[in-house]
Amino acid sequence: MASSFRDSLGINVVVQSFGAALSFLLALGITFLWGAPAQGQFALIKSWVEFGSLVALAGLPQGYVFAINRHSASASALSRFSLTYCLLSFPFAVFGAGVTVWLGYAPDAQPILSAGILAFSLVSYTYHGLIRSILLTQNDGLAFSLFSIAPALLLALSVAARIGSLPNFYSIFMLSSAGVAIVAAFSASRIGFARDGEISRDIWRSIVRQSVHSFIVSVLGSAQIVVLYATMRYLGADLAQVGLMSVALLVVSAVNVLCTMISPVLYNRWSKQDHSGRLGQLSAQIALTSLLGAAALAALTSLALFGAIELNVRLAAEVKIPALVLCAALPAILYSRLIIPALFAAGRPAPVTGSSLLRVLLLAPALWLLCQSGAPVLIAASIAFAAVEIAGAAWIGGAHIRHRAPENGRPPVHASKA
Repeated sequence: MASSFRDSLGINVVVQSFGAALSFLLALGITFLWGAPAQGQFALIKSWVEFGSLVALAGLPQGYVFAINRHSASASALSRFSLTYCLLSFPFAVFGAGVTVWLGYAPDAQPILSAGILAFSLVSYTYHGLIRSILLTQNDGLAFSLFSIAPALLLALSVAARIGSLPNFYSIFMLSSAGVAIVAAFSASRIGFARDGEISRDIWRSIVRQSVHSFIVSVLGSAQIVVLYATMRYLGADLAQVGLMSVALLVVSAVNVLCTMISPVLYNRWSKQDHSGRLGQLSAQIALTSLLGAAALAALTSLALFGAIELNVRLAAEVKIPALVLCAALPAILYSRLIIPALFAAGRPAPVTGSSLLRVLLLAPALWLLCQSGAPVLIAASIAFAAVEIAGAAWIGGAHIRHRAPENGRPPVHASKA
């Protein structure tokens, strides 16, 4: 089992790294072939589809995995529900896409057709995300990792099919989304739609509880970056300084990408059994792993900065201090990301939600206070971001200690499986 576990982690890192690299190369390729304006339109459409599907998923994948692994919920029943959910959500997706096109966020000469394509893409990506979570519980190795990169791969192939002609990104997304829907439907057919069981109210309550927390954490994670950049602009930072901060944050992005690859596998394995009684042991192991991983990432970041000095002395000099400040917070950042699947698997997502909310609420005041004390906005932004990440990790650790602390001399009571 341990060997299989390590194999699954390794396969997911390798295959999903290819998917991440493909997305990066796709952006470069579009810019090279059709120019920056074309890449801008592509980025607008892609960001809308990805954000819309995140909202539509509503954290359900997390709840699916917990329900199947912990409560033996029927995968077929959830597969049927996923199809119904996506079909019923299509009119809402059309409305949202129509408003988006009307506001000019994704302008096109054919607004009705464009709105329909955006809505279809959103629903296809949502269906893919739901079926992906069910597939995770059945095969978290090669099959899951290949299914995970299907949208990026199909999008790249759709763009490649347009090489040599003028780009029409709506037709590209229509083609790739149709492929995503077909892949998801094929995988769902392998899971089955047989009426081999219904989902009880208790299981639905468990799904909703996990899903709500997962959704809030996802939204707050995105909001943290938005709040950072908005506060920097409010305090007088120009676009160049915001850009430099985004470069420094690549240190954090590397951690997030890595954890995105391995967290589903960790969550799937840990949620198969009740680990609430050994959270302390898991927390200690994750803390040690975070220290070692942070040291390796900090070393790689330092090497990258030294290499960048040879290419662009001014850029490297301005990014160096913010990047090194963020490196100091890497143990806390890595710990807070890796502990998430352990807490969710134990049925205790509240500390994760509290930590995410704390980071968002403290970020703007911390940045403002640092700037008022005379710190340059770029340095202040990196210190504030690092400080709230450390505070968030401390919140999770403190919540874990409070949970274990006995009351009135009685032993601690662990969270319910639900």
